[in-house]
Formats: sequence, structure tokens, C-alpha cells
Amino acid sequence: MNRMLHGVYLVTDTTIQDRFTNVQLARMAIEAGVQMIQYRNKQGTAREAIAEIREIAEITSGTHTTFIVNDRGDLALAGNADGVHLGQDDLPIPAARAILGENIIIGGTSSTPEEALQVQQAGADYVALGHIFETTTKRKGYPPRGLDTLNKAAAA
Repeated sequence: MNRMLHGVYLVTDTTIQDRFTNVQLARMAIEAGVQMIQYRNKQGTAREAIAEIREIAEITSGTHTTFIVNDRGDLALAGNADGVHLGQDDLPIPAARAILGENIIIGGTSSTPEEALQVQQAGADYVALGHIFETTTKRKGYPPRGLDTLNKAAAA
């Protein structure tokens, strides 16, 4: 994977808001110049998700926006997304790489500098760390990590 990953990273969500669909959110994000979009749909069926993923992949194609699918490498591959984002309880990064190949972006989640280093060493193309600030969008069993932890992870 040779693509430089940077910029604002938007995660779509239709659970905490229902004014816009995932596809509408993606369109607005592209128009606003967002560099990466992660499709997250924890409630829909795989059939519903693949239709949305294919549509978002089509509208991001030819733009400077990288399109990532949360958790599901199979849907990312079938839907022509640029990559997949894997959490700590998802398919291990080396197994995902073996299935998806070298040309798909694989990102990984971490919550500590040590986990961030493990995700990187496992072969992830990028590492996400969080949560940094207090959030109501996703329940976590630990307090926000803060900017100090983010700086330590980046340095590692």
C-alpha cells in the first residue's frame, strides 16, 4: 500500500443521528474535503451494507477521499472500498492481510501506546487510538486517554 493517509477522518453513523444516511454523510464529507471516510453500520444487514458500501465506493472513486469499512473485510473487498478498519476483537491484521492482499488498506484500533505499537507491528497501514476525549457515541470501559497518551503513542 503506497497511499499517504492523512487529514480529517470521518466515521459515518446513523445510530447517534438519523437525519442523514451513510451515503448522504459520505457525499457531504467529500464536498467538505474530508480525506478519509469510515463506513460504520452496526445495525444493518450485510445486504443493506454492501449496497451502501458500493455506492460510497463509487462516489469516492476518483476523489482524494480514502474509503474504509469498519470491521468487515469481506464487505470492504466485495464493495470495492479502499480498506478495512479492524478493532481489537476483529479478525487479526495478519489474517486479514492474507485474505485481502497487499493492495487494500488495513487500519487497526488501539487504546494504549503499547497496543498502538502492537497494531503497527502486526502490519497495519495506520493505527487509530482512542478515545481521546469524552464521547457519548461509543461506550468504553475506561476514561478518555487524552492528548498525552496520543502523543506517547505517536512517538512510539
